[in-house]
Amino acid sequence: MVQPSGGKLWRLKYRIAGKEKKLSLGRYPDVVLKEARERAADARKLIASGIDPSEKKQFDRLGATLNAANTFGIVGEEHIAKSERRGEPPSQ
Repeated sequence: MVQPSGGKLWRLKYRIAGKEKKLSLGRYPDVVLKEARERAADARKLIASGIDPSEKKQFDRLGATLNAANTFGIVGEEHIAKSERRGEPPSQ
């Protein structure tokens, strides 16, 4: 797909549950034709099994964000901040 602004994108148009949707496969030339075709084939496999690839993509992205937010350092800093708000002495 070539946008009026000049941007070039690989997109897959598909139907799931009677609704037409579009899935972005990447930006040309960052994603070459071979890779775009592989991504489209993977998406078609998901569609065939009844899974919406755009929802799966969003779910995976959300999961990665949550996993990054649950590192030991971040959880420790939250615990210390919560203890300080309660007025508890720092742990040793």
